[in-house]
Amino acid sequence: MNEAYAVATHLGKSFDGKRVLEDVSFQVQPGDVVGVLGLNGAGKTTLLELMLGFTPPTRGNVRVFGHESFRLPGAAKVRVGFVPQQDELVSSLTAADQIGMIASFYKNWDDALIQRLAASWGVGMRERIKSMSVGQRQKLSILLALGHRPDLLVLDEPVASLDPVARRQFLEQIVDVASEGNRPVVL
Repeated sequence: MNEAYAVATHLGKSFDGKRVLEDVSFQVQPGDVVGVLGLNGAGKTTLLELMLGFTPPTRGNVRVFGHESFRLPGAAKVRVGFVPQQDELVSSLTAADQIGMIASFYKNWDDALIQRLAASWGVGMRERIKSMSVGQRQKLSILLALGHRPDLLVLDEPVASLDPVARRQFLEQIVDVASEGNRPVVL
């Protein structure tokens, strides 16, 4: 059996005394595709933020690649691809410029994968981000998370702004991308 990429043990988070998560435990193994489901305000985004070390837990712990997530070293961080619920794109750039900027941080950037997915998803590489629809921006954000072929892919509400046909296509391709590298996907 492979070692789990992410492990949470008795995880809890409170904000100003209000419990958002309580006693959550899980493991994410290579090749898993995990859906985190819940109502609005149930703590899904908080759980992902704890997993990625964006906020410390109130109780318990999360380990990613064997490291405490809140103290994840750079060598482990580069192994994670993340798409936040709200994109963090530079609106004045074109899609190609944004991709080029992010690609410059990774020595193993996969241009062929990005070009293939961009064409399949209808992402206009010469289009300025400020003129893209919310769904197109979301697709671009996902491309940015996939380009360095991360060992773990974490997506917060990745299909919320996509139309039903694009949702199905996207989810099928995410499962394919995950299975290619035996990489887990948490969404």
